[in-house]
Parts: sequence; structure tokens; C-alpha cells
Amino acid sequence: MGSMRPDTVGQDTTAQSTMGEGLIEAKLISREYCRSHWVITLSQSGKCINVDLSRNVTRYSRDPLPEFVSSIGFRIKEGKPPIDNLMEHLWLPVPFIKRPQDFCSCVQWVWGVIYNYSANNCIETVSTTGISRDDLIWELVRRQSDALIDIEMDFALSELTCIEDYGSQEIRFNDRSDSHAGANPQDAEVDDGK
Repeated sequence: MGSMRPDTVGQDTTAQSTMGEGLIEAKLISREYCRSHWVITLSQSGKCINVDLSRNVTRYSRDPLPEFVSSIGFRIKEGKPPIDNLMEHLWLPVPFIKRPQDFCSCVQWVWGVIYNYSANNCIETVSTTGISRDDLIWELVRRQSDALIDIEMDFALSELTCIEDYGSQEIRFNDRSDSHAGANPQDAEVDDGK
């Protein structure tokens, strides 16, 4: 495994493309069926194509993704075809498309797409943030795992907040002392022996 890159989960690492310069990006988003899901975005000259392989279906859209957790972009080499033509050579392997619906293979598919474009000399072999093609699979897995941990932590904290809120309400409902300790005969002081 190559050197680890600085953590970019939660940061916009998209390289801004200039006129004519294109990017092929892996973007990490959240879906109901895959909480940390990688998709491909091809962008060039103000055009954008998003490709999402999930649940045995390939979805395409031309609108920029409104939210994403992280991205890794590779510049399209000068003199290469426009993104509409590159779409004709998008790697869509039959085994990935025919996998069981409960298994998401987004990491392997995104890595394969970028590796294939790189092997065909369409994109640079090092990302705009310094990740080499050979280290890409490890970085995709790391960022996906980090995002999943963040999602689980947020979920756990929100559950804890709900429990604390519920507990506070329960205490208020059972607190009959109104203004001072000992006002209710059911209140008891604890003698700690000191």
C-alpha cells in the first residue's frame, strides 16, 4: 500500500475544471441502500455526467450532484475525446451488474472505471490531490470506511440525545418537589456515611 493521503472526508476535494479541461471524478455520496456510495462524474466545458451503478442498475444524470462527502479527481488528458465520447467506453462489467442486489460493489466498480480510463491513456495516472492510480483502491476503501464511521457516530449521538431528552422529560414528570429537596415524602436523602 502506498502513502496515505491527508483525510478529506467532509471536505470538497473537487478540482475546479477550466474551460476545455475535463475531469473524471469518484464522488462519495449517501444512498438509502449504501450509506457510503461511490459514483463517477465526468465533467468538461461546463457539462457534467454522473454515473451511478447500484442495485444492478446504471443511472445517468446531467445535473451536478448537490451533496457529496468526498471526491478524487483525475484530469482528462489534452486531446482526448469529449466526455460524451468517453461515456461510450465506460467500464460496465457484466459480473458487477448481475451481482445480488444486497451487495454494493461501488468501490470495485469506480476503481475499475478509473483504472480502465487510465490504462487507455485518457486520464492522468495521479489524481488532482496526489493519489496514484495504484493507491486508488486503498484510498476509496479508506474514505468510504471513514464516512461510514462518521455516519454511525452521528447516528449513535442522535440516539443518545433522544434518550437524554426522553430521560429529562421522565425526570420532570416524576419530580414532584416543585422547589426544594425533601418536599415530597418519597424523596430520600442518601447518607454516604461521612
